[in-house]
Amino acid sequence: MTIHANFIEDNGGDLVDIEWYCSGFCFTKAGHTHVGAYPCGSETDYDVNCDNCGDLIWEGLEYEPSR
Repeated sequence: MTIHANFIEDNGGDLVDIEWYCSGFCFTKAGHTHVGAYPCGSETDYDVNCDNCGDLIWEGLEYEPSR
């Protein structure tokens, strides 16, 4: 299974968001036709779910905020 990503840019060309998909099927089902294959995930503080089916793609870091 290859993760797919849709990089969303503003009018100035700056990255403002990323939509993550668990597979090419979900990427296409969401209406995307451009190349979106992304070879790996990314380390994040939060869980990342597929923007189409909602399946968990990878778990975020578990951490306790300093007190």
